[in-house]
This record gives sequence, structure tokens and C-alpha cells, in this order.
Amino acid sequence: MRICFSDQSSKSDQLIEEFVEAKVMSYNKSNMLHKVTTLEVEIKGRLRDFDLSFIDRFEMFPNNILIGFTQWKKENRAIRVNDTIVDQMNLPPIKWILPKIIFGVRINEIYNTTTRYGYSYEALEGLIFKIETYSVPGSLLSTLVGPIFTLPYQAYCARKALQNSKLKFEQLNKQ
Repeated sequence: MRICFSDQSSKSDQLIEEFVEAKVMSYNKSNMLHKVTTLEVEIKGRLRDFDLSFIDRFEMFPNNILIGFTQWKKENRAIRVNDTIVDQMNLPPIKWILPKIIFGVRINEIYNTTTRYGYSYEALEGLIFKIETYSVPGSLLSTLVGPIFTLPYQAYCARKALQNSKLKFEQLNKQ
């Protein structure tokens, strides 16, 4: 994880190449706080009949919160297990305010069933970050500010990602 004071979008290919070499952080899932944030979307029909391409493009989060640079987009192919995503998170969640936190995650599972679509990933540096989250402080700073900042911000981002996902789903799949 690193802090930057400018938008790193123009360096996305370079960042992906750098993070592809990183190892997944070691962690004990049983020691982590587990939270699930949900938002129900009513659908008529089968999940496979809907356009879920925003998930493949890693566009679940609004851009003012987080932008993801994906290995599969860089390489112009479909997502695979072990692919890397480099995330640029805005703190606070305002796109033009600095700083920006850059961190990487690696795809560890892909879901494509009749009831579930998407993927999960593991942190490469200092953070586990999913809509269903398991997290542990990755640094002294996050240990100190976790209870008053990190956990509420994580919950806020998860809610916003779900709301944004619902909006994108509804835009792509007008019923």
C-alpha cells in the first residue's frame, strides 16, 4: 500500500506490472472481523439472462471512492484466478481531493452460477477488501485509526458499492 498525491490512472499499466509480482499477504481469517453488507435487487428471470458486465469491468464502486486497474483489461482478455487489480482509493471519497491510497489485490475465486456472479480477492499489501469483508490492520496507522475511521469508512464504501452496482445493473437491464 502506498499514498500518492496525484491521480495514478495514467500509470495504471506500470502499477499492474509492479503489483503482479507481489505476494498475497499472509493472514488468519479466523482472527478477522467479518461483515456482510447486502442490497437486494429484484429481478424477473434468471441471473444469467442479465448484463453483469460492470462487474467484469470492476465498476462496482463509484469513481469518487475507488478506481480499479485490472490485469485482464490491460491484457485484453477475460478475468482469471490469480489476476491482479490495482485499486486507487480516494480519501476522503471526493475524486479531486488528495491523498489517494494505492493497493493491490489478487483474484482468488470466480463465481458464475445460477445464483451467484462475481469474484473474490485477497490483499497484496495490508488490506482485505471485499463487499463481504474480513479485515485486520495492515499497519500501525490503520490499527490506531481503525475503530474511528477505517471500519466506518469500509462500511460506507461497501454500501456505496452496492448502491452503485444496483444502479448499473438497473441501467444495463431495464425490465
